Amino acid sequence: MRLVFLIILFVIHSSTAFALGGLYNKDSVVRGFVWGVSPQDVSQFESGKFLKSEGDNAFYSDEIFGRESTIGYQFVQGQLNRVRIDIHQHYTDPQDWIRLLMKVNHSLSERWGVPLSEDFVWADEKHKNYPDDWGIAVMMKHMKASMRWVAKDTFVDVSLQSVGRMRPVLTVVYQYKRPSRAVKKSQSAPQPAKLADDGLLLP
Repeated sequence: MRLVFLIILFVIHSSTAFALGGLYNKDSVVRGFVWGVSPQDVSQFESGKFLKSEGDNAFYSDEIFGRESTIGYQFVQGQLNRVRIDIHQHYTDPQDWIRLLMKVNHSLSERWGVPLSEDFVWADEKHKNYPDDWGIAVMMKHMKASMRWVAKDTFVDVSLQSVGRMRPVLTVVYQYKRPSRAVKKSQSAPQPAKLADDGLLLP
């Protein structure tokens, strides 16, 4: 069975080109992988550059939508449980961040359908009525955007915000959604730690 599984992974990665700048292809959840694969499988088939491992997390770098990005994989009991992608390349035109957000929204909607929610939170509304300035608003931490998709076994969350003044990051998080019966059985059990925000490997 293990050999068959590896053959399936190889076929996915070799015969299906990555769509949407490396977020997913038609046969996978994200970057050619499905939930439950092992760290060894990710190490063997991940096309990005390996950066480091920390506990149950493995980090890679790659270009997504042509932008420098960091990809973090989290494993629970040796199985892929969460993937976090941070697109953090700097832009000379702040509005490029809004264009990227719309591109990601469109691409994920093609794969996962209409998002469950889309929120734009304003700390300062000075630019709210001027969409051409929203990129500046993000860079100045005046606005942050978030979107969520919910599928049968996957949560997908997108956020665009500045982690520091004039330092925006677009983040896509894929989280395995446990079956309801499994959740009920494990309610009293401690939940695995999430991929920490300070695990970002920003340049």
